[in-house]
Amino acid sequence: AAAAAAAAAAVCCARQVRPSPEYLDSADVFLLVDAAEAEAALFQWEGSHSSPEVRAAAAAVAERFAGALSGRVEVVAEASEPAEFWQSLLGLGRASPLPEEKEREIARSAEMRSLQAGHRPSMWRVWARGRGFERVQWLHGPCGRPEQWMLQPEAVCLVDGGACTFVWVGRDASEEDEALATALASRYGQTFEPAMQLSHALAGSEPDELRRLFHGWTVARGRDDTRQLDDLEDARDALQQGSGLIGRVLREGAWPA
Repeated sequence: AAAAAAAAAAVCCARQVRPSPEYLDSADVFLLVDAAEAEAALFQWEGSHSSPEVRAAAAAVAERFAGALSGRVEVVAEASEPAEFWQSLLGLGRASPLPEEKEREIARSAEMRSLQAGHRPSMWRVWARGRGFERVQWLHGPCGRPEQWMLQPEAVCLVDGGACTFVWVGRDASEEDEALATALASRYGQTFEPAMQLSHALAGSEPDELRRLFHGWTVARGRDDTRQLDDLEDARDALQQGSGLIGRVLREGAWPA
């Protein structure tokens, strides 16, 4: 199991996420509990841009896990991870070598964190007709991060991912909302030096670079967006990602190759 701890102002919170390199965020701290073998392993992964407050909060939670499992906590710094950490995170067993495709996955996640440089993602919903006098609303959870459930079918959202600005378009969204969000995103990206790239993402075809901004992203199955994929769907998803069928389906722009 993996848990992510995030902080906003003086508030710290934690939520469970899938154990995967893509969800590691330089601004946060992650606790990894590996109880698959006789001796449980507990890792506290600390992002290079995480605050002392969130590290302390994570340490307190980690000690409770350690007491319950009669284990000890190993603190792991970003970019200095031992092989045992990756083996536990990927569910390979602590004595197993890392397959080449997993090493590429780890390297890709590190590259994305480097591009993001500790920048915490932000998201706004855009209305062309407005709600009263309001046309833009900041969407955030208890710790300031956007959450997947906020991406509603009728919504158009502007997402600042640090290296790219995304315009996310719901299946039932209006063209007027999309047009306004695109214009705002273009102006927003021009305020940075160099200018931030703009990319469209359609609901259900989100690129990996967008999905990783949301802790614990799940793929919808039927009406239940919170259920995890089963093993068959996981394997199919991995195959599609490896072949480029997922993560590159964009309306007007694409993430640089």
